[in-house]
Amino acid sequence: TFYTRTGSHTGYDMSGHSEDVVWSDPRYDSVHFVLAVCYAILDVGAIIALLKIARRKSASSSWQKLFNIMFIAGASVRTAFFVLQPLIRERIISIPNSYNFLLNSLPSFLFFTTYMILLLIWTEIYQQQGERMTVSLSGRSTPILLAINAVMYALIAMLFILDATIPPPIYLPVSSPVTKYETAILSISLVLYVLTSLAFLVYGYFIFVHVLDDNPILPRRSNRSKKLLRHVGLVAIFAFLCAVLRAIVVLVAIVDDSLSSAWWIDGVYYFLLEVAPQSLMLFVLNLRPKKGMPSHINAGPASPLLSRPALV
Repeated sequence: TFYTRTGSHTGYDMSGHSEDVVWSDPRYDSVHFVLAVCYAILDVGAIIALLKIARRKSASSSWQKLFNIMFIAGASVRTAFFVLQPLIRERIISIPNSYNFLLNSLPSFLFFTTYMILLLIWTEIYQQQGERMTVSLSGRSTPILLAINAVMYALIAMLFILDATIPPPIYLPVSSPVTKYETAILSISLVLYVLTSLAFLVYGYFIFVHVLDDNPILPRRSNRSKKLLRHVGLVAIFAFLCAVLRAIVVLVAIVDDSLSSAWWIDGVYYFLLEVAPQSLMLFVLNLRPKKGMPSHINAGPASPLLSRPALV
């Protein structure tokens, strides 16, 4: 998550409000309005995809349903956050920084879960394309995924509660990590996106090696199968680059919370490092199958994650 302080803070008044001069910048308002619209569009797209998946009677789409639910939650909170920011900046409304920080930070963790779900689904794709693995990668990955997310949400819930109850309320014109609890939450986000970047890097590497490998022991892959794996690998590399850049920005924000005062910085950061990769993920995961998909691609043991021909 990107945190900026526009202008200098000279202190707080008796009510905890910052003493900054109130100002209005149409460009700042416009950027945040555009971002709110972008996330609202993603929200609608995920809702439509979820409704289509809900009509299926099979339980094989459970991971897709969870992906879209987490996606909708993250996009909805992000939309609300960007709608509120111009109002908070101009002091039309006042929200304690702890709650504004929650609105700013929570989507990052929700989107982290969507990244992990997508990796789990792609692991099934990789495993079936190989068809020679004696150990189920997804079987091992699922409990790890669940454990990481359970610990993550329990920890950040505890930190958010402590942040909202122990320190006195502070009112800032922008969301900034000003307490030790908020800094801890930001640090967790940094660690998670470092891990995400490494996971996508490793996955992208194995995908490209698998596509280029002509080992005669493995089943012969069709051009469509190779093309699919190549596209998945490219998405994985793109997600890796976005996660690395996010981790770098978060690290800088921890060191210097007055990272930038430019009105356009939120637009560039969120659009390139969140809207773009999340849009791509949503599109790839909900692709509809083309007619004439080779049946041998789906050969092998039945898998609940691979019963979707769109992905395999």
